[in-house]
Amino acid sequence: MLVRRLIPGSIKRFTSSAAGRGQYVIVAKDFEDADAPNRRQAIRPSHLQRASKDIAAGTILEGGAIMDDAGSKMIGSVMIVKMDSKADVEKYIREDPYVVNRVWETWQVLPFRPAFPK
Repeated sequence: MLVRRLIPGSIKRFTSSAAGRGQYVIVAKDFEDADAPNRRQAIRPSHLQRASKDIAAGTILEGGAIMDDAGSKMIGSVMIVKMDSKADVEKYIREDPYVVNRVWETWQVLPFRPAFPK
């Protein structure tokens, strides 16, 4: 009969420091004023240019727009990023053209552990 015992200290909890750079999900919601879609379209090239560099550097792993229920209007964004800390993610977001130019009104940063890592 095989018996497995839990050895104290053998359980590792996910933290960004334990795993090196941690992964985080960013969920950002756009402003809802009448001019918000126009601001998004005007700033989008700058946002995507910055994102392209960060994808190449391995900082952004995935990203895209959140659509309304009809699928016709962008109302926010989701990104999965790899950074050293949640504070680094917050700093990164605050410098994004979508925040600087009042496209994203709110955002949430959540630690993320992929079930199917690449």
